[in-house]
Amino acid sequence: MSYKVCGYLLSDEALLIDGLRRGFGTDETQNARYNTIFRATMDLMVRGEVNGTARICGVLHKGQTQRCLALASTDPFEPFRLPSRRRIEALKKELKTDREPRWYTTAD
Repeated sequence: MSYKVCGYLLSDEALLIDGLRRGFGTDETQNARYNTIFRATMDLMVRGEVNGTARICGVLHKGQTQRCLALASTDPFEPFRLPSRRRIEALKKELKTDREPRWYTTAD
């Protein structure tokens, strides 16, 4: 069942580069690459002050599945609301964007 999430699209390549720069791992194997991306994502959530409130999910964007840092959800079984404006601003600073979070449809 698809539902909507409000958040920011994440680039695996950008997360990998950030993770390598921060010393979170390597890209020597596919497993190492995924681990580095995971650690960079968790670090982004901590620095952006949304750890514990945001979720990572797959969404449809331009016909492709892409990773999304979801800040709110319409999931009837696990809905969650946008964090405070202060936290959104902290996350925007870490993402280096002025854009507000957007709504996307989850990938099945």
